[in-house]
Amino acid sequence: MSEAVMRPPSERSRAARGSPPRPAPHPAPPRPTAAPAPPTANLATTVQYLVFEPGLYALELAVPRTTTTDIGLRLPAIRLDTAPPTRSRPGRATVVGPTQEGWIWRSDETVSILVVGGQAGLLLTIYRATDGMAAPEIRFRTVHPLTPPQAALKAAAATASQAADRAERAEDAGDPGMKLNILAHVSAVGDVRGQQAQWLGAPDTGKPIEGFSISPPALRDAKGLEYQAILGNNWNTPWFAAGEYCGSRGLMLPLLGYRLRLTEAAAAGHECVYWGRFDGGRMSGPHKAGEACQAGDAPLEAMQVVIRARQAPVGGGVAAN
Repeated sequence: MSEAVMRPPSERSRAARGSPPRPAPHPAPPRPTAAPAPPTANLATTVQYLVFEPGLYALELAVPRTTTTDIGLRLPAIRLDTAPPTRSRPGRATVVGPTQEGWIWRSDETVSILVVGGQAGLLLTIYRATDGMAAPEIRFRTVHPLTPPQAALKAAAATASQAADRAERAEDAGDPGMKLNILAHVSAVGDVRGQQAQWLGAPDTGKPIEGFSISPPALRDAKGLEYQAILGNNWNTPWFAAGEYCGSRGLMLPLLGYRLRLTEAAAAGHECVYWGRFDGGRMSGPHKAGEACQAGDAPLEAMQVVIRARQAPVGGGVAAN
């Protein structure tokens, strides 16, 4: 017995006429739903172009407080990106260490930078939250430099010292005070040395100061003086104790200013006063007790420091009855 296949009336009529059956309609596609808004993060960035001489350097990072944003970015963080070689800077830089595709935020390990073939440029980008988060403290330490010939370095340093001797003294430098040994590293020149109340650096030459150290041997507390370098907007070095070098050498990272302060014990009998001379001839000072010696974004070209005995207040003593 043959089985009859039952079809709908419309299909039976099509079959009678020899027409193929109509295909079943496709289901309607689902309506698109609105995609969720991507997470956002309020970031503040600072970008600095650094130039390294051939050699091996170490980058040390100190992070006071960290947080993770809603996009999974750990802040504060920095990136070191190598710039392509140019005719004036044909060298190549290689960053080696605990980085993740150029991102650096760990402070427990040191990142190394190897530069070969001449000067090389790198872009240093600092990322931090806009809620008042402090920028990380960054130090570049020279591990193995390739220095220029000593004869050329000495000649350049002598030229810088002569320029500093001709620089204008501050009118209110006051009491020359105690003995100070001051060293400043001038870009493309080298280390120059001076004493208290002298302008130290290479003013009016376009060669900024990259770092400095100050030793006051006459203070009873050898570490009674502290100082800090200003590298950019909300970007400062840590506070260094007397005799320690603050800043960099050979990285073409100019100082934009500095601060000095005395420890509580040293400040009981002394005070520090300091001035700055900046690119374009701008002056700043006198400053005291941790004030920023700065002239906007102008590089620092010369500095003057005085530490003197604190003057007794006028009219002191007990009034007679």
